[in-house]
Amino acid sequence: RNQNTKLDIEKGYWIVTTSQLSLHISEASIADPNYIYNLHQGANLISVPVENNIDITDALPDEIEFYITAVVTEGSACTQIVPGTWIGSQCFFSKGKGYWVITLQDLEFSFESNNKQSRNQSEHEGLLYPKGYDYNQSTRQAFYFIKEISNINQNDDNWILAFYNNKVIGARKWNGNMIEIPVMGNDQNSYSNGYIQEGSKPILKLLNLSTGELSELVSDQEIPKWSNNGIFILNSFSSQKIKPSKIESDAYPNPFNPQ
Repeated sequence: RNQNTKLDIEKGYWIVTTSQLSLHISEASIADPNYIYNLHQGANLISVPVENNIDITDALPDEIEFYITAVVTEGSACTQIVPGTWIGSQCFFSKGKGYWVITLQDLEFSFESNNKQSRNQSEHEGLLYPKGYDYNQSTRQAFYFIKEISNINQNDDNWILAFYNNKVIGARKWNGNMIEIPVMGNDQNSYSNGYIQEGSKPILKLLNLSTGELSELVSDQEIPKWSNNGIFILNSFSSQKIKPSKIESDAYPNPFNPQ
C-alpha cells in the first residue's frame, strides 16, 4: 500500500479490480459545491459535487454549457446536439461517479446545483446486454449515436450490438429514439483482449430478441474510426438479414466504477 496515495476531491478515477467488490472510502469529505473547476480543452476526468441526480443542462452554468460537447461515464454518454439540448442514456450527473467532460476550450466554472433534481431517474449500474452477448467495461471507450433504424418492427425487443473481429464489444437496447452504443477498446488489460483499437471500425448489428434473428445494420454513411472517448453521430440505418455466425462474448464481471 502506498501511504502517499492521494485522491483529489475534484478529480474522477478509474478503479480497476480483478473481481466485483464494494468500495468504501474513509476519511473523505464531500466536495464544496462552489469549488472552481479548471478544465482544459478536450477530455477531463472529474467528480461532480452533487447529492442527488441532476440534469446536465441544470448543473452547467449557461455561459459555459455551449463549450461542452459531451459527458461520458461508465458505459454511457450524453452529447449536446444543439445548444441546451442533450441526448443519451444518462444525461444527468449522479453522486459517487466520475465523468469525462469533453470541452471545446479551456474553462473555469463552478457547478450549479440549486437543489434541483433530475427529471430522468432511469439510472442503471454497470453494462446491460442480452444473454449470450456479454462484454466487459474497459477504461477506453467510445460512443456511436444512431438516430433511426428502418426495416424493423419497432415494437420488438431489439438490441444494437457492436463487434470487432467477431467479438462483442458493445450493446444497447434500441428504444426507437436516438441512443448511444458504447464500444469498448483494448486498454491492455486481459479483460479487453481482442477489443477494438485506435483507427479501426466496429461492425454494428441488430439482434431481435423477439425472433432470435441477428441482422446487419447498413447505412450510406461511413462508420467513423474508433478513438478513445470518441462521440460519433450516425444517421439512418436499415436492417439486413444475415446468416448466423459464431459470436465471441466475455464472462468476466464488470469490475469498474469511476469514482
